Amino acid sequence: MLNRHRTALATAALAGLALATIGAALPATAAPAPVRLSLNKTATASSELNATMAAHFVDDGKLGTRWSSQPAPTKQWIKIDLGKKYSLDRVELRWAYDYAKSERVQISTNNATWTEIYQNTDVTKRNQSIPVGATARYVRVVGDKAAYNNGYAINEFAVYGIDTAPAK
Repeated sequence: MLNRHRTALATAALAGLALATIGAALPATAAPAPVRLSLNKTATASSELNATMAAHFVDDGKLGTRWSSQPAPTKQWIKIDLGKKYSLDRVELRWAYDYAKSERVQISTNNATWTEIYQNTDVTKRNQSIPVGATARYVRVVGDKAAYNNGYAINEFAVYGIDTAPAK
């Protein structure tokens, strides 16, 4: 009887060890990867050069199109409405030849109150990846000073973040 009891305890212990080993081998659930949230979302700007360089071209996924502002050495802005609030990861800018020498990136949840998350008064790179780490619905790029007097032009303005919407 004692041997049968020891055998039962040993079997239970081995079964527990096997379950613990299997559980340890299962990978932890990974956090969702950031996705491009801005693709083909509504974009508006302080000005547009013409219909072929309108604001909606800034987030169409094509490097051959762009938004261009009216020629002006003054401030110009372009913003994207993501449609709802998201946890944002980064903003990627692909400036065309007419880039901002001084720029700011701002976010908002209500399109009225803006929070500045990035400022650069001496831009030297036309391709930028700017970390965000905040929640917002609207993202705006403000050109404070143009590199040239032609105004501003952006080929792609992409906003990445976590889309927590349930899969359909």
